[in-house]
Amino acid sequence: MALTDEPLVPLREATAFFGRVRGKPPRVSTLTRWILRGVRAGSLRVKLEAVRQGVRWMTSKPAVRRFLESTARHSVPTDTPVPSDKPDPHQAAVARALDAVGW
Repeated sequence: MALTDEPLVPLREATAFFGRVRGKPPRVSTLTRWILRGVRAGSLRVKLEAVRQGVRWMTSKPAVRRFLESTARHSVPTDTPVPSDKPDPHQAAVARALDAVGW
């Protein structure tokens, strides 16, 4: 569905669709920055979908949902190494070298 086919709300109302940080929703200026510049999500830049109606930016609840899902999906690293219970051979070599010099 296109943004213009969805029920539009002004950014002041759209702040309620986001979670709260320290008990407060994001400011309208933050949403405006997400519209104009986007946020970095992994190697991509994701923008909040919005349209101008006169001097006001308007977005929709589904657009906010898409923005949050996209930032979450692209921010999770897929090639993060899993910690191992086995000792690292490099660490063992470093420990031996430090022992040899009296550390």
